[in-house]
Amino acid sequence: MQPTNPAQFDDAMAGRMPEPDEIRDGIWSIPLPMSQPGNPFSLSYAVQGSDGSVHLIDTGYDTERNWQLLVAGLARFGLSIDDVASVFVTHLHPDHLGMAERLRAASGARLGMLRREQLALSALAAHGIDTTDARFGSWGVPEDRWPELRVALGPGLVAEAAPAVDRAYEPRELIDVPGRSIEALATPGHTAGSASLVDAEAGLVFTGDTVLPRIFSGLGLGDAGETNPIADYLASLRTLEAYDELEVAPGHQYRFRGLAERTAVLAEHHLSRSRAAAAVLRDEPDATIWQVASRLRWTTGWQNLRDFYLFSALGQTQLHVEFGRSADFPG
Repeated sequence: MQPTNPAQFDDAMAGRMPEPDEIRDGIWSIPLPMSQPGNPFSLSYAVQGSDGSVHLIDTGYDTERNWQLLVAGLARFGLSIDDVASVFVTHLHPDHLGMAERLRAASGARLGMLRREQLALSALAAHGIDTTDARFGSWGVPEDRWPELRVALGPGLVAEAAPAVDRAYEPRELIDVPGRSIEALATPGHTAGSASLVDAEAGLVFTGDTVLPRIFSGLGLGDAGETNPIADYLASLRTLEAYDELEVAPGHQYRFRGLAERTAVLAEHHLSRSRAAAAVLRDEPDATIWQVASRLRWTTGWQNLRDFYLFSALGQTQLHVEFGRSADFPG
């Protein structure tokens, strides 16, 4: 893997906010801060159509600071909020969806996402995510840890109020940017309707949180779909592997080349966790999700997982256990 903007790479490694930059003629990157340990900013991308209109890929959290930085970032390249005609959101998390409604109010920008993610957005806004004691009990979580798992998920996971989606795309459709051919790929796993965008002419693939250069994105962080997110994610990595010649513009950290190399690392990371979960259950068939999770290797260490990160680890452990018992598991 090779970073393609040394300054952006250096800033990301140092935990600093990079400067906005022009990636291609008419395509810009605008970093926006977020308060997440080890992941201090998200990346919004502005793409100019042949008619001068501006189309954003992801928006950052909805905060006043981010709004001012987005305004200033666009102005730096001779653009304004008034020029923004649409927003395509790679997935429903608030660091990607957050300012969509504010942009709609300010410029009339239309919100687009894959249809599967639109369904997930509606389901989460209506019902949230299961954080009941019954679920924690079924996982075998010690009762003294239940309170920290009752985190603000559901509407809080997506936005204060789920915005209306103006354009629901099907996989392989071109998104509505005049004069450009940008294809929406279904790359589920992180969420059920996660998308990546391919601009072959510009030599870019926008991967959202499906592929990040150094972070292992959590899986199944949306509504409960009909398929296993581990299996979905491995299939998504195989889809993206075909675009190895393109520069990767991810949702966080820094741009890079070497997509096939990175997808191989990501696939092995999750397969090894599924194999480890299966090994625990071979030795202890009655082990609970809590017990299995405690025996797996986590980037920050099992003992350091708290609140949402603990909830996510337990949810993903359940997915790995289920995947390990499925016909899709390669063993």
